[in-house]
Amino acid sequence: MVKKELDEAFSRSAYYIHIMKAVATLGRARWKNVVNYVITQVGKKLTNATISRDLKNLVKMGFIEKEGNEYKIADPLVRYAILKSISNRDSNKIGKTQ
Repeated sequence: MVKKELDEAFSRSAYYIHIMKAVATLGRARWKNVVNYVITQVGKKLTNATISRDLKNLVKMGFIEKEGNEYKIADPLVRYAILKSISNRDSNKIGKTQ
């Protein structure tokens, strides 16, 4: 169920997945942390407006919460699913290089 919800959300913006991974990986992330992570993952500079819009949308959808100047994944199961997908992706890369 969590995967289905995430897949649906990720289909709305190419950057949602990178924003969610940034916040999930760091536990709590400031704006600059999210921006740096997304730029590194995407490989190109994005406008602040794009990242702001997508962060606000993820907050509205309930995937991310903002507490002061920091963002965090609202649901521990969602965070686990995102971290698991990162772990699986890295394991697949390791298996392909051997």
